[in-house]
Amino acid sequence: MRKIFLLTLLLPFIAFAQQKDVVYLKNGSVIKGNIKEIVPSESLKIETYDGSLFVFKMNEVERILKEEMQKNTKFKNNELFTKYAGFLDVSFGGKLYDMFSFDISTTHGGYISEYFFMGAGIEFDLTYQLIRYIHNGEIISQVPNYLFALPVYADFRMNPLGIQKKITPFVDLRIGCEALSPLFFLSPSAGIRFKFDKIALNVGFSYEYYATGKGGYDIHDLSAKVGIEF
Repeated sequence: MRKIFLLTLLLPFIAFAQQKDVVYLKNGSVIKGNIKEIVPSESLKIETYDGSLFVFKMNEVERILKEEMQKNTKFKNNELFTKYAGFLDVSFGGKLYDMFSFDISTTHGGYISEYFFMGAGIEFDLTYQLIRYIHNGEIISQVPNYLFALPVYADFRMNPLGIQKKITPFVDLRIGCEALSPLFFLSPSAGIRFKFDKIALNVGFSYEYYATGKGGYDIHDLSAKVGIEF
């Protein structure tokens, strides 16, 4: 009784704010529109978006909410937009000049919308290179060589269909520098995101580019990548 009386007093202010009303009925129906009239303990009149007018007895009404409040509740319960997201990725592939690589990276940041992520991270890059010594056209020795890189980067990721979908494509771009040199680092990637209960699985391919500069050979790497998002 008191709730209905207070709602009647607030009705002019609600109409002024031009917010939409949501009426939940005890039979499970949900009616959205603008409440035109409330008679305490008797009836409620609501006009829907298509212009239809409905009148319900107050004993049929379970509760009344504002549509804006309903959206905020949905956002909170379903975690539509995640304030924080972390990634752990592993990739393996090959570089030019008989090089093979293994990379592991961790990225942390947040979704600023359902579709767009921004963050920063660090990668550990181990590269195996087989150095061949050739004399008169013949290989006289082969020496394995290991190279280490530690790129730090800003990460920008887009999920075109939104992170609420069970399966969605993604594109990702990492821009930064190799912390030990430092050298320019660029790594675009693309793949498929599979959403589970608490985590997501990301599978795809990535390209890495290191600009060595000073007359050295730039490094190019094409890798398969798999990772988890938490």
